[in-house]
Amino acid sequence: MEPRFIYLEDGVDPLQFIVSLNLKRQHLTPGQLIEVGRIIREAEEEKARGRQAVAGGDKKSEGAKSLVENFPQAISEGKARDLAAAQVGMSGKTLDSGIFVMENGVPELQEALRTDQQEREKSLMEPQHQRFIVNPSR
Repeated sequence: MEPRFIYLEDGVDPLQFIVSLNLKRQHLTPGQLIEVGRIIREAEEEKARGRQAVAGGDKKSEGAKSLVENFPQAISEGKARDLAAAQVGMSGKTLDSGIFVMENGVPELQEALRTDQQEREKSLMEPQHQRFIVNPSR
């Protein structure tokens, strides 16, 4: 199969373009969606740092100023967390919780999220309950 190349128009974010094409056509497990959300969040946070530098709110650039004191903020695109979460079809809080579970949750629940055995909402429970959900006989 020959590779197909697409040249993006100016202003089109390559990561968002790829995500928009692939998330709709693939069934991803909750764990995969969380990982994609984490990657998008990191990219959005980097863009936010760039916007802050342009607005002078990075505390490093010339004429640095606090964006918090300038209400409304000089450039507002929304929270990186919420922008990333919306692209994978969940709330920002659910994405945060999912990332936390994938990094710190009990191994059984991490595996369940990777293999689509559990619903995302179950990841919000305390660790002592997570083992019971995955294996109630314990």
